[in-house]
Amino acid sequence: MAAVDSFYLLYREIARSCNCYMEALALVGAWYTARKSITVICDFYSLIRLHFIPRLGSRADLIKQYGRWAVVSGATDGIGKAYAEELASRGLNIILISRNEEKLQVVA
Repeated sequence: MAAVDSFYLLYREIARSCNCYMEALALVGAWYTARKSITVICDFYSLIRLHFIPRLGSRADLIKQYGRWAVVSGATDGIGKAYAEELASRGLNIILISRNEEKLQVVA
């Protein structure tokens, strides 16, 4: 019985001396959890703001905002071609700029 009592007393003394360390670790854990929670909330807000809210509203009238003409460079491949097609589908007049005249004739 004495061995059990001495272990219990030893454990209580160690627990008392480590209490400040436990509180410090609890604060670090709470800080980490709060930061991760805020990051997840901000990312979720960005997802909603960038992908879902614009789809609810009407498409912007680009002609009213920027004028009737648009210049697209690199319009024969990739992103430039996609921009040219999207702007043309919205009713803008397009000036295509490219380094390769043959590809430009195909795209035009």
